[in-house]
Amino acid sequence: MDIKPFKGEHISDASVLFRKGYAKLRSRFPYLPDKVEKTEWITEKLSGIVEKHPGFVAIRANEVVGYMIGYPVIQELKGSQTGAYVPEWGNATARENSEDICTSLYRAISESWIDVRSYNHIISFLVNENIIETMSLLGFGMQVIDAGRNLSQPRIETKPDVVIEIGTEKHIYQLQEIDHLINVHLEAAPCFLKRCNEIKDAGDIRKDFFSQDVITVVATKGDKVVSCIRGRMHHGNTALLHHKNVFGINFGYTRQEYRNSKIATAVLSKAIEVASGDGASMCSVDFEPQNVAARYFWLSHFSPIIYSFIRKVDDRI
Repeated sequence: MDIKPFKGEHISDASVLFRKGYAKLRSRFPYLPDKVEKTEWITEKLSGIVEKHPGFVAIRANEVVGYMIGYPVIQELKGSQTGAYVPEWGNATARENSEDICTSLYRAISESWIDVRSYNHIISFLVNENIIETMSLLGFGMQVIDAGRNLSQPRIETKPDVVIEIGTEKHIYQLQEIDHLINVHLEAAPCFLKRCNEIKDAGDIRKDFFSQDVITVVATKGDKVVSCIRGRMHHGNTALLHHKNVFGINFGYTRQEYRNSKIATAVLSKAIEVASGDGASMCSVDFEPQNVAARYFWLSHFSPIIYSFIRKVDDRI
């Protein structure tokens, strides 16, 4: 197997590889957007990057069996250091010997990244059966999971003193607190995610939670918001899931004393109901797996679609 620079002449074969991998994934999750098969989406994505940034292809018996390409210099990528990022559409491998192909491609592209002093490496992959082990052996850890589900509603009954409703202006000051609480939670152990700890003003909360195409659902007990899920119509959280039929959840928080009470599930059910009425056919969410409470909740209702991995290379190299 030969590893060679990714050139324009490889785009067609690379596009075929990605389409095959996505078709396999979509056979498991038929609610995924059909734009990859029905349009030139992946060809356009690769064409837009191949002449600008370094990438590599794996060739065996004159056939492209893998590729990897991304953005080599991103300032302060998940830390104070410069990093490089390969999106989910920036790589694919043939099914056979995918570990060997992936390893060889990363060896080549990572060398080019270190040459420009990019030490934080993030690579996103369509979910497959061996990618976690492959990336772990290369020194990566899981950074983010993008997950999806159809719009069948989780069936749940809530306590009579809890009201599930669409968020409105009357909730705005409670949502200020909820928004602050999730930032505090994400900065604490074991997440350690850098967040803004300042409480947003009412105008920012109004923009975040009540803009056009935003769906906000809350659970209230008395005059207190105890749980909230927010998402946007037509807007998944990755390029692949950015589609007119996708409802992309980008915020979810339940006060600690109300977790494991099925309240969050009821809020999710209501959000799905509203999104379905607005024309969605799929719901997506992204979350950090080190956020333990979020991981347990989202993976009980969603299936992983994309795994993103991160590696921090010793900057003394």
